[in-house]
Amino acid sequence: PGNKNKDDVDWWAWTPRNIQLLVSVCKIHGFSHVMVFTGSVYWDWKSSWSQHKVPFEDMFITLFGELRRAGITVTATFYLNDEPNDMTNYQRAADVGATFVRFNSANPQSAVSGVDGDQEPEKVSAEYLEMNRLLAGGKLQVGASLKPAWLKPASKTPTPLQAVLGSLTSGMIMAYRSDAREVRSLADEMLAQAASIGASASVAVETSWRPPPEETLWALARSDPSSFIKMLVDLDEHLAKAGKAYQGLVLHDYEGYFKAMYGVLATDYPAAEVTELFSR
Repeated sequence: PGNKNKDDVDWWAWTPRNIQLLVSVCKIHGFSHVMVFTGSVYWDWKSSWSQHKVPFEDMFITLFGELRRAGITVTATFYLNDEPNDMTNYQRAADVGATFVRFNSANPQSAVSGVDGDQEPEKVSAEYLEMNRLLAGGKLQVGASLKPAWLKPASKTPTPLQAVLGSLTSGMIMAYRSDAREVRSLADEMLAQAASIGASASVAVETSWRPPPEETLWALARSDPSSFIKMLVDLDEHLAKAGKAYQGLVLHDYEGYFKAMYGVLATDYPAAEVTELFSR
């Protein structure tokens, strides 16, 4: 979970109670992997990344450690710049990668399984591809969100989508649609491009109320959680037919999913743990 707004501190409040609640959600819903926003290179360069320190590092040592103890793996995500198309200082991705190599070595009980440079530019540039390669440094699994617009031009070889996949360990398809059939169709098309070059990707669906209605499954998730969960199971079974190209289903994001399932934000939930899949 994360937020680009530097003044919105709620997302940094990984208190023991909030960590306990997150772990309980993962256990109840069967989530085995969590992607956690850890900071912005633009905002946190001087104080943290340039010194090979994760912003709020002690907090993340605790958060990641509790998740790992529960059998949940972690990918750390970050932004380069607030503007998605701004690739200024993309070379600093090497320091972000070095930061997490050091972090994992110093804190094996809290080690992350990979890093995701969540920049999401409209067009794939040489700078963006190099940022992903620098991030890896030969020692980390590297992921990134994959935009549907990168499917085209289909006549280009490789397509922008395939070029990005070539710079990653594995990608995450942004199948953000309000209709399950459209989610399936888009994911199928993108997974086919991945499979054609021997690459792989997970498939993410949007569950928050914040995006435009046509880009999120929020309405179904909130109005009929049981049908929503069944839809996810059916979608996962369908996508698994793509074989090795498919790396699992991702729900974006914790804030929206929690509110859809339980009717309130996680920070307002009255208990320290959830004990049921959803409440009305």
